[in-house]
Amino acid sequence: MLWLTRPAQLCCVDPRYGLVIGLARTIRSELLLRFSTLELQNLDATSVEAVVAVYQKFQGRSPSSDYEVEPEFAVHDGVVHTGRYNWISVSKELEPLPHDNKPKSLAIGQYGLVDSLHWVQRELATMQAKMDIRCVGMNFRDLLVTIGIVEGQKDTIGIEASG
Repeated sequence: MLWLTRPAQLCCVDPRYGLVIGLARTIRSELLLRFSTLELQNLDATSVEAVVAVYQKFQGRSPSSDYEVEPEFAVHDGVVHTGRYNWISVSKELEPLPHDNKPKSLAIGQYGLVDSLHWVQRELATMQAKMDIRCVGMNFRDLLVTIGIVEGQKDTIGIEASG
């Protein structure tokens, strides 16, 4: 089944259209049925062509195979979009980071990218004390500085800590 709906994930105007996305994910997961969704921004000739192309791709997969084709599509400005998943190793992601007892501070690699946060080794200044930190927290202001909405120095975030 290919379900046509209004946008719920890309340029969403009414979030109620997202209900069918959740329903489709549940049906795929629990009933193992082939249930895809196609979100249409406009109902014009370009969208009709996109529906036909997606439907042909959807019908072209073999019934016995796992999802070779992504199950969720969206047509935005005449272009078909789909989400992609990247497989990761959970055990590798959960491995503890190497620990050395050298002083570090949390720094922003590039404003606007939360993924660019990293630890930077630094020397203690004359009047600074070494503490055994167990947890570091980021507050809302730290997040706004990281994203670049509020001005702040790259090395002054994450100063809330306990230990």
